[in-house]
Amino acid sequence: MSKSKKSQYVKSLSTFLCFFLLVIFASPVAAVDLPFDPNDYTFLIYDPEGEESSIVSAMEKILGVDTFDPNNIRTAAIGEEVTPEDLSTHDILIVGWNDYDGDVSGLDNETLAAGITGRVILTGHDADYHTVHGPLAAELFLVQAID
Repeated sequence: MSKSKKSQYVKSLSTFLCFFLLVIFASPVAAVDLPFDPNDYTFLIYDPEGEESSIVSAMEKILGVDTFDPNNIRTAAIGEEVTPEDLSTHDILIVGWNDYDGDVSGLDNETLAAGITGRVILTGHDADYHTVHGPLAAELFLVQAID
C-alpha cells in the first residue's frame, strides 16, 4: 500500500471511529433491562440534597427517562415534605443518600408510619452515586431493591 493510500485509509478509519463514538455517547438515555414494568408503579423520590445528590439521576438512568417528573420529587430544602397524600398516591418511596449535608426534615416519622402502604427503599452512597458513576453492580443493587 502506498503512503497516500495508507494515509487515506487511516483518515477514513479515524473518521468512522469518531462518528461511531459520537453515536454511542450522544445517544439518549437507554433504560436498563428491568425485571419489572416501571409503568405499573408510581415512584416518589425524597432527595435529601446532600453533598452528592444523585438519587434522581440514578432513577432517571434505570427508568430510561431524561427527566424524572418533578411532581414526584420532594426536598425539604425547598419546603417540600412527604405528605400523607403523597404516600396514598405513590406505590414506592425512594429516599436518597443522606450524607452529612443532607436534610431529612421532610420525612416525618408519624406521617411515614401512618401512610406507608407500598414500599420504601432507603438508598445510600453505593446505590445513588455509583448507579450514576459506576460500577454496574450498584445499578443492579438498586434495581433489585426496587423489584
